[in-house]
Amino acid sequence: MRGFPVLLLACGIISCEVISTKNVKLPSSPEKLVVNGVVSNVGVGVYVTKTLPVLQSNPTSSLLKASVSLQKNGMPWAVLQKGDDLYMSDSNWKYTDNLTVEVQHPALGKALAVPDPLPSVVKMSEVSAVYTKEKTEAAITLAFRDVSGADYYAYKMIAVKDGVPLTNESIYKIPTDALMSDLSFDNQAKKIVSRLFLLKEAGNNQTIRANQVKVYLYHLSAATYDYYRSLREYDSYNEDTFAEVLPVKNNIQNGYGFVGACSIDTITVNIKQ
Repeated sequence: MRGFPVLLLACGIISCEVISTKNVKLPSSPEKLVVNGVVSNVGVGVYVTKTLPVLQSNPTSSLLKASVSLQKNGMPWAVLQKGDDLYMSDSNWKYTDNLTVEVQHPALGKALAVPDPLPSVVKMSEVSAVYTKEKTEAAITLAFRDVSGADYYAYKMIAVKDGVPLTNESIYKIPTDALMSDLSFDNQAKKIVSRLFLLKEAGNNQTIRANQVKVYLYHLSAATYDYYRSLREYDSYNEDTFAEVLPVKNNIQNGYGFVGACSIDTITVNIKQ
C-alpha cells in the first residue's frame, strides 16, 4: 500500500504532460497593411509594415518595401522616398491641403489615408536650457501662446552635441507622454518646465555630453490628438488585467493605422552654465 500514492502521483504527471502537448488550431486572418505617419508643414513621414500572426516566432516590424505616394485631387502628386525607417518627402516639401496618402504593395494591395487639414503653426515665444549642478541634465523652459478655439499640442526635447542629435528620434514620432489639450489655458500663454538627460556613452569609456537642446512644438489636429491619446490609454490598460480595453483610432482604408496632421515649430538653443 505504501507504493499506491507514488503510483497516483506518477499518473498525474503523465496526464499533465499529455494535456500540455495538445495542439490548438487558431483561426487565421488575412494579412493587412499597417500604415502610420504624420503630414506636417515641414514634411511627411510614413511608416509601413503589416499585420503578423499571433503565434509567429521572432516577429519583426521592419519597414516594409512598398510604393508610397501622395495624391492631390485624385491625381499623383509626389512620391515619398524610402529611408532607413520611414518613407519621407524631399527637402523641398510644401504642404497643400486635399492630399491622400497611398501605399501600394504587390501582395497586400492598396491602402489609403486622408489626413486632416493642417492646424496653424504656433510659434514658441520662449525657449531656454540651463545645466543642472552635475551637468548630467538640463532644465528646459518653453512657452507659447494658445490660439483661439479648441486646440491640441505635444512637445519633444532632444539632446544635441554641436548640432548632432544624441538620439535618432524622428521628428514624425509624436510623444504620447507629452500631449496637451488647452482646456486649462485656452487663448492664454502656456509655460512648460522639464528636464532632459544629456549624457551618451560613446565607447572606450568615453561619454558625450550635449551642449544644445532641440525643442519641437506640435500643433495637432483634433483627430491626431485623439489617436495618440488612444495609444497612451491602450498602453495603460494593458498594465491592468481587469481594465476594459478601448479601441485604437484608425483612418486607413484597407489597412490599419493612422496618418495624422500637425504643424511643427522647432528651435535649437545652447545650454547655459
